[in-house]
Amino acid sequence: MKNKSPLVSVGIPTYNRPEGLRRTLECITRQTYKNLEIIISDNCSPGPETEVVAREFMVKDSRIQYFRQEKNMGGAFNLKFVLKKATGEYFMWAADDDYFDTYELVSKLVSKAREGNYVLVFPNVNIICNNRIGKNVMTEVFKDCKTDYEYLMAWCSYGAGYPVYGLYNFEQMSLAQLSFSFDDYLRCFNEGTFLHKIFLHGRARFVEDVSFNFSRNSDNMSSKVLPSILLIDFLRYTKRVLLLYVSSQLSLTNKIKIVTIILKKHSRYVLALLGSTARYCWRYLIKG
Repeated sequence: MKNKSPLVSVGIPTYNRPEGLRRTLECITRQTYKNLEIIISDNCSPGPETEVVAREFMVKDSRIQYFRQEKNMGGAFNLKFVLKKATGEYFMWAADDDYFDTYELVSKLVSKAREGNYVLVFPNVNIICNNRIGKNVMTEVFKDCKTDYEYLMAWCSYGAGYPVYGLYNFEQMSLAQLSFSFDDYLRCFNEGTFLHKIFLHGRARFVEDVSFNFSRNSDNMSSKVLPSILLIDFLRYTKRVLLLYVSSQLSLTNKIKIVTIILKKHSRYVLALLGSTARYCWRYLIKG
């Protein structure tokens, strides 16, 4: 008989956002689901503020572990580090600039995960940008999905990486021979192929009535990368995804459907990136 309250590991990769980390920890430590281990990896933040916040919470909550890297190893390393330290039956990442909108989020995700032994269950998302909030943005994408195939088609039509912040079942990941492998050579979009593999396998489900709040601000990685680099990375990512589906066990009809959807979706973003690259180059030439 399985533990009625399985251990959930929550990994928090952090870098130089002490107040964001404080808000994230407030949300997680107050979850109604209590059987948590909370793993913080500080990617060598400058100054002591991040560690001060982490240790302040550790005094009050023995579930928290804090690790400080001796040098900045990059975002992908930090994601993997907290994953490697996890000992729970379930795992989820929590970003240091995002936060849950309810204290019942973990509880509801675990309940859904156990209902069908799913590989991944993921919450809704509210996107906060310039003091405006887009509420429950994934509802329209996944609300009518029932089958694995419907989820796959919806995901390919959508493609944004928010489900990566869902709850993973370690046992089901192993049984499905799925690994937590990101495209580390990409500065952006590196979680995309991983998520496509999850949805291609199936057993991913959406939990509509709980959300996390995603901060889309100037500190996000994509805002710091030149448009030309974004374009190159996105084209590399697109190639990886198309090869994944072409070599899959899907029927030829379904392969054609999915490849068509991806090409249509991705081409719009490529055109936007081409426009951004052209504008950046023009400004550079004018200033030069």
